[in-house]
Amino acid sequence: MAKVYAAFIMNEASIVLFARNMAPEKIDPDLMASFLSAIGGFVREISPTGGLGLKCIEASTFTILIETGERVYGALVVDSRDLIAERYLKALVREFETMFRKELQDRVSNIDVFKPFEKVCDKLLSTIAISSYHIPRLGGRAELLDEVRIPRELWSVLKFVDGRRTVAEIASRAGLSLEETIDRMDRLVEKGLVDVDLSEPVREVARAYEETINSYLEHLRALLGHEIAGIALERAMRKWGLTWLERTSELVVKARDVDRLAWLFTPKEVSDMFSSLMELLYHEVRPLLGLLAAEILSDVRAELKAKHGEKLEKFEVGD
Repeated sequence: MAKVYAAFIMNEASIVLFARNMAPEKIDPDLMASFLSAIGGFVREISPTGGLGLKCIEASTFTILIETGERVYGALVVDSRDLIAERYLKALVREFETMFRKELQDRVSNIDVFKPFEKVCDKLLSTIAISSYHIPRLGGRAELLDEVRIPRELWSVLKFVDGRRTVAEIASRAGLSLEETIDRMDRLVEKGLVDVDLSEPVREVARAYEETINSYLEHLRALLGHEIAGIALERAMRKWGLTWLERTSELVVKARDVDRLAWLFTPKEVSDMFSSLMELLYHEVRPLLGLLAAEILSDVRAELKAKHGEKLEKFEVGD
C-alpha cells in the first residue's frame, strides 16, 4: 500500500473539520489545508454542477486523493496513487459522516467536536493494510502473465497465489518472512497482478457467528418459548451495547454494516465481539435453565468449530 502522509476532512465550504498528519517532516498541515481549500473553491467555480469532481492531484513527490461524500469531502496525501489507499479514503469519509451526522446537519462551528475522529482514523489505517490472514487472488492483469516480465522475487510469491491460501500460508510455502511476503504482495497488487479483498475475513467471521447465534436462539426458543427467549436476547443485546447485529421479529439476528465492520476491526476482534454477546445471552438464561444453559452454549460453540473451525483458524481466530 502507498505511504499515507496526511488525511483531511473538509466541509462544503472547504473548511478543514479534521486533519491527521502522520508525516510532519514532509507535510505542513496549514499549507496543505490552504491549498486544498483553494483547489476546492476553484474546482467548484469551474464545475458545471458545482460539485467537486476532482479525484486526484499528482505532484512529483506526493499525490492527493480526493473523495466526495454527501456533506464532506476527504483528501489523503500519499506517496503514490494506490487502490487500497483509495478504499481507505472512501471508508474514512463514510465513517466521518456516520459518526458526526447530527453535527454536520446542524453545521456546528466548533471543530473541536470532531477531534475524537482521530482514533477512528488510526484504527481504519491499522486494518487496511494487507495482513497475514488475507487471501490474495489473481488480479485483472493476471491474464497478461505471459506478456509481462515478472521479477524473480515477485514470482516466488505469485506462484503460490491460488485464491485459497492466506498470506501467512504463502509466506510459509515461499520460505519467506511474513513481512517480506506482504511487501512483495503489495507490489503485486500495485501491478494489478493480484487483488486482495480486505473485507473478506471479517465478512466470513461475521457470517459464521451470525449462523451460530441463530442456532443458539433456536435452542432457547424450543426450551423457553418465543417470548421469553426474545426478552433474554433483548436484554443481552442491551448490555452488549453494540449495533452490529439487528434482530428480526422472527427472533433471528442478522449482521449489519459488515463492510464498515471490516474497516474498523480485525477478524479476531469481531470474533471476540460476537462471542461476548453469546456469553451475555448465556447469563440471561442461566437462572431459567441452570446447568442446561452451559450445555447448550458448549454445544453451539462445538457446532461453530465443526462447521467453521478451519476457516476461523485460517483467519487467525481462536476458540
